[in-house]
Amino acid sequence: MDAAHHLLEPVDHVKPFWRLVEAFRADGRPEPALLDSVDGDPRFGSFSYLGVGETGTFEAHRRQDGLADVAICAGSGTRFLPGVDPFAALRAWRRATAAPAGTLQAARFPFVHGIIGWFGYEAGHCLESFPDTGRDDLGLPDLRFARHEALLVRDHGTGRTWLSAVGRGPDGEAARRDADRIADAVRDRLAAWGPLALPRCRPHARLAASQDGREDYMARVAAIQRDIRDGRVFECCLTRRLELELRADPWRLYGKLRSINNPSFGAWLTRGDVAVLCASPERFLSLDRDRRLETRPIKGTRPCSPEPYEDTAMHDELAASPKDRAENLMIVDLARSDLGRVCETGSIEVPELMAVECCGWVWQMVSTVRGRLREGLDAIDAVRACFPGGSMTGAPKIEAMKMIDELEPWSRGVYAGSLGWLDDAGAMDLNIVIRTLVAGGGRAVCGVGGAVTADSDPAGEWQETLDKAAALAHAVAEANRPDVAAPR
Repeated sequence: MDAAHHLLEPVDHVKPFWRLVEAFRADGRPEPALLDSVDGDPRFGSFSYLGVGETGTFEAHRRQDGLADVAICAGSGTRFLPGVDPFAALRAWRRATAAPAGTLQAARFPFVHGIIGWFGYEAGHCLESFPDTGRDDLGLPDLRFARHEALLVRDHGTGRTWLSAVGRGPDGEAARRDADRIADAVRDRLAAWGPLALPRCRPHARLAASQDGREDYMARVAAIQRDIRDGRVFECCLTRRLELELRADPWRLYGKLRSINNPSFGAWLTRGDVAVLCASPERFLSLDRDRRLETRPIKGTRPCSPEPYEDTAMHDELAASPKDRAENLMIVDLARSDLGRVCETGSIEVPELMAVECCGWVWQMVSTVRGRLREGLDAIDAVRACFPGGSMTGAPKIEAMKMIDELEPWSRGVYAGSLGWLDDAGAMDLNIVIRTLVAGGGRAVCGVGGAVTADSDPAGEWQETLDKAAALAHAVAEANRPDVAAPR
């Protein structure tokens, strides 16, 4: 196929955009991929995206030698690449399957045609070759990205929804007909969209959780503090895993999760029978068409309160906390160093330092670091320089990652990694995978944690994990109630 045609036109629908997922779930094909901005913040929540009609996938599973086994699936079959650099392989696949240069129309939104997926936390072990020993019982790829026939885009600023599709063919007319075929199929599905029949919850469903014990977690905090005193690291992000009983369809759970957290970087992504339900407030890395690179690390947490006086007190306590300000500043310095590896000299700036924002059920301390990507480098180069996000490792990054591997018995998987989109024109927007549940097989697994510093109180670190887990556990409990209807 030598020609391509880009179709870009508005579409109408009645129900909320995120629920368009339901129009494409019931036909036995791969699930659609939703990138969901709920809060509509114009800085990073102006658009939501829905990829439908999966046409190809890239999956990589890490090996202990720092390489990965890659599987690339398309309509013609599956191609296996054993023992390769997964980031280089992803770049090659992305370029080989991209729309030809000059095909894509200009649009108000930054993501027009490209790939959607994730970098799991342990993908970072392929960037710094050291083995990991955590147990992995989820079986998800360390990298997974997919291309789709069509992309639906919700512009929250204008209230309009757009359909973007690239048709292919031996000549321009054939490519145009192929794009029309894709658009007609999407419209037919939207027109035929009826109520989604979700399995009913089993009566008397209960919430059960298996998790690290308080004393064990506090002992790990103390171990990190000993290493800090010995000069091994300045800060280390310790996490623990919770496993929650799930009696509901994961899609029902996603509806509850998003309504509680109002995420800027939410997502519904699936692989087989496993769903990744993300309600993240944190941007890992964005790259715009002008080559501006941005990261917004979050470090520092306090619970929100329904009582205005107490809520204000929590906000002010976080804003003034020497411990939280110190850990945020350490990660800002790490982010400046990471961006400096790929950005133009003198372009790094910190336009926002230690701002306190409400993110669902908690207050968070957020900073912004920006730079301009050097000519000759691309989005994959930026990811390689900065991954995993420093807010989920600590500093120095590599030594902190080694400590995490020593102290955490489970692989983190998608949690603490990054998910989002990479556009064929070169732009990118990826989150940090926090406030996230991995659902399947009657359970929902999540990770929670926080940065440990020399000034940390082990009991306070334990309480921070409870504060962060509260909204996730509440979403599961609500979804498990037998009287809960389908998401609205």
